[in-house]
Amino acid sequence: MLASLLLLAQQPAFREHPLADLSLHELALQMPAEAQLYDGSLSGSPQELAFFELSSRLRQGEHLSIEDWRFILVDRGWLHWRERWPQAEPFAVRMHRIPFFQVHFWLELVPRVKDWKSARWAPEPGCTNTREYYEWEDYQVLGRLTAPEMDIELDLFEWPHPRSPQADRTRLGTITIHVSAVKSREDCLPALKDKQLEAQIAERLRHAVQLGRNPAGEVGPGSPLVIDPGFHVPGVALGLAAFLREAGQPTVSTWCVAQGERYGFAWEAGGSRVADCVRVDEAETVIEQMLMRAGKPHPFEHLRISGQTLVLRGSAEHALRDWDATQYWAGEVEIKLADLVPR
Repeated sequence: MLASLLLLAQQPAFREHPLADLSLHELALQMPAEAQLYDGSLSGSPQELAFFELSSRLRQGEHLSIEDWRFILVDRGWLHWRERWPQAEPFAVRMHRIPFFQVHFWLELVPRVKDWKSARWAPEPGCTNTREYYEWEDYQVLGRLTAPEMDIELDLFEWPHPRSPQADRTRLGTITIHVSAVKSREDCLPALKDKQLEAQIAERLRHAVQLGRNPAGEVGPGSPLVIDPGFHVPGVALGLAAFLREAGQPTVSTWCVAQGERYGFAWEAGGSRVADCVRVDEAETVIEQMLMRAGKPHPFEHLRISGQTLVLRGSAEHALRDWDATQYWAGEVEIKLADLVPR
């Protein structure tokens, strides 16, 4: 549907539509939020047609004003940030490319804070929506908060291409966002208080966890833990500490983030979308560590009878990466390792 509408927007007859009489600013005011553009709810609607008219105008060389960009990024939510942020955690934002816009230009937000990094659309070397670029855009660290209350000024720059010389970039203006520093992650994203819902999530998680395929396309050494793509609880983040338990004692552990299919950045070969435990800071997956510890010629056979269990414990660690969440799951679920191993 999106591709067909883009082709439609390039036809001369489309310019005769009343949308062609609207100013660029009026079209910008019809800009959909990120979730709306992807969930199919706008398919064929006047708002979606306005989006493609806007894209067509930009393709022809027109430029949005800083006021329009402020509306799109801040008011329509294409720039995500939390207004409350833990003091000890490097402040981060999310800024994804807008479909079709990145064909015509490239955006960068440069903070007016000493030693802070910029936020920008990831470069795209010919392959769209790759997992690495989506993840990179999804959580861009800018720097540490230096005051209890901060009005962060961000200079918005437009580049002709991500690899263009810096001299070719154009400063469009400044966007200001406000952030309050809080003492802990829990002050920013509180734990789920509904004990019944907490238990329901644990039970669903027990049946949603499975072993994925390793780089060789097999279930074996190097297999990641994956979460069923349909697993999602609106408004609740899952930052999981995963570790093995044997004789009541933890043996090895690692951190992962359970992301639902709606995030769109977890693909397997062949295009099938899965939601997996994303490795953080290059940590080895739980399964890789388990197999190394097993030290047997046939580690899966050993693990099947080992009596070990996999424990998934919810924590605020990494839960901040779920920008739509208002609370996080703090429960725990324990799964027999034999239930995850293929028979």
